[in-house]
Amino acid sequence: MVQGGGLSLYHEYFKLASEHLLPGGVICQWLPIYEMTPEDLKSVVKTFREYFKYTMLWLTHYDAELVGSNSPILIDEAALERRIAEPAIYGDLSKVMMGSATDFLSYFVMGTEGMKKFSHGGLLTRMITSTLNFQPPFPSPPILSWKAMSML
Repeated sequence: MVQGGGLSLYHEYFKLASEHLLPGGVICQWLPIYEMTPEDLKSVVKTFREYFKYTMLWLTHYDAELVGSNSPILIDEAALERRIAEPAIYGDLSKVMMGSATDFLSYFVMGTEGMKKFSHGGLLTRMITSTLNFQPPFPSPPILSWKAMSML
């Protein structure tokens, strides 16, 4: 886990971020799911959902990303394709198998309703009473992340 990175997974941070998000603004939160138990993942998703009306969960290899906004999140696939085709962007994204809009969108897992169902039974994460238990990094994330990824 990035030193101090876990602090951004709590109610206090998501509340603050939501209060400072401009209309149409978006937040993206990286999750090292290879260091999270399935219960922790549910709890972080539930806490994130509490503060953002519109949410998405993306799975990129051994990590997940939570995307949230208080305004509807609309993806224009044609505009996304044009932006990805720009040489500098394509150069970066093609290295991680996201060289087209179709490739990029294939990492989408669920939206607001799916996240609501997924996080059912999760606990709100609070800094003062946290139950989050990040494990130290391991040399083989693909094996360790399978349990958390299979829940998605």
